[in-house]
Amino acid sequence: MCYGDTVEDGTIVPPNIEVDKTWTFHNCGSRSWPWGMYVGHVCGPLFGLEAQRQLAKLPTLKPGALLKLTFRFVTPATAGTYATMFTIRLPNGQDIFDFWIKFNVQEIS
Repeated sequence: MCYGDTVEDGTIVPPNIEVDKTWTFHNCGSRSWPWGMYVGHVCGPLFGLEAQRQLAKLPTLKPGALLKLTFRFVTPATAGTYATMFTIRLPNGQDIFDFWIKFNVQEIS
């Protein structure tokens, strides 16, 4: 399960600024998450993140434990609605959980 802690979907943001987005993941299963899990990019712009296979390596997470994950994005220069999807992947590359960021870039007066 995942909770978006900051920057709710559809938040209006100005162009060309840094935005920190934090998600909280809860291991609600009965087994620990295995070593070697990572965050991968599925689709959409990377908003300043470096394109790489593993955007973030995840620690082993015990049942019931929470994990906070924060990425710093740079909003696009052009107004519009933008969304990017990420996934949590097992060490073998299998996607197990998708999550995203979606914001609306507008000039704010």
